[in-house]
Amino acid sequence: MKRYEMAQMNQSNRTDAAACAPACSCARKTSASHVICLDAAILAVSIFICLLMNLTVLVGLAALVLFVLVVRIMQQLNMAESRNVLDASNGAREAA
Repeated sequence: MKRYEMAQMNQSNRTDAAACAPACSCARKTSASHVICLDAAILAVSIFICLLMNLTVLVGLAALVLFVLVVRIMQQLNMAESRNVLDASNGAREAA
């Protein structure tokens, strides 16, 4: 009788372990896929932030270059206007 009970107990233990093993394995696979998805999401957000920062820097540099060009053009226009005024005043003096 004891041998039968021990055999039943061992068989029951083996059945429980066999039934639990696939669930644990599936849970581990699911957890691993969630970790990979989370890593991919973090990587995507990091790339987006880096690109956004680089874009901000590039836009700032473009604005700075544009500002310098506008200042240079304004200086050239002021110098040309000054020459025109000077030429006009010299022409008026010569006519008088």
